[in-house]
Amino acid sequence: MFMKSNGVDSAWFVCHNRWPCTSTSSPTATLRARFGPSFRRAHPAVQQAVVISREPADNDPALVAYVVSKPTGVRKALSSLLTEQNAQVAAWRSLYQETYGQSQAPAGSGFNTIGWNSSYSGARLPDEEMREWVNGTVERVMGLSPRRILEIGCGSGLLLERLAPNSAKYCGTDFSDAALRLIDQRAASATERVTVLQRSADDFSAFEPGSFDTVILNSVVQYFPSVEYLMRVLEGAVQIVEPGGRIFVGDVRSLPLLEAFHASVESAHASASTTVGALHRRIRRRVALERELALDPAFFSAIREQLPHIGRVSSSGAGATGTR
Repeated sequence: MFMKSNGVDSAWFVCHNRWPCTSTSSPTATLRARFGPSFRRAHPAVQQAVVISREPADNDPALVAYVVSKPTGVRKALSSLLTEQNAQVAAWRSLYQETYGQSQAPAGSGFNTIGWNSSYSGARLPDEEMREWVNGTVERVMGLSPRRILEIGCGSGLLLERLAPNSAKYCGTDFSDAALRLIDQRAASATERVTVLQRSADDFSAFEPGSFDTVILNSVVQYFPSVEYLMRVLEGAVQIVEPGGRIFVGDVRSLPLLEAFHASVESAHASASTTVGALHRRIRRRVALERELALDPAFFSAIREQLPHIGRVSSSGAGATGTR
């Protein structure tokens, strides 16, 4: 997805989809109508909500949502939601602290794929498949001609190792210091050009406006606790990228394909004796218990309504890019 700036004070935005995203005309007011009443229960500030289908005079059917907020306690509800989101981020941080802490990859290997496991078998993904994925992502980023890069959620440095040598400045951030220690071992020869910092994705306090020409969020959005959190990160990215700069968001899970994905995984695990009804129940359960954020591709088209500095958005089956 590419977003090109309309004026001098603008930025690029890139998103590459792995499994789809949540359809919304307003990114900060996401209504997952497909889940029906669960939307009302999911937000502590909502007292009642109903979604109906209405057919206007032009015969173009539309979904209309009516939402009633709680008369009191909205601030308390929002505070509770923020606490819940912080707890979710902390849970992911703890998981990856443990995962990266178990890494046995030799220092300087430049290809540490610990944590990249198959949803079907649970086994580590083959190196040849991971190399193809990494090389494809690097090729798309290099097509933006980046020189000063901020990578949010750099992990073990799969992109850093390949992009930093061609950049004038590269800063990688991650919420796991265990991951950053792996990068530190490899980046010793380029310390003047490469910086790594431990911080959450929405913390931009160390950066001045216009510090970078390219911001990368690759395969990290799924760990964000909500669309609101994602918007907060994108708002911060827009502020620190220079006019005409790019924001590249890659490997985003697709909401429209989420059920199909879980159906594929459950079908692969099903035995010959599994009934169709049992399979459907397992699929619905997996969808209901999904912990990772999934988005509709339409989110990235609608995002300009909330972030007017983004001038152009471009997307493909592989992902999306935007410009400030």
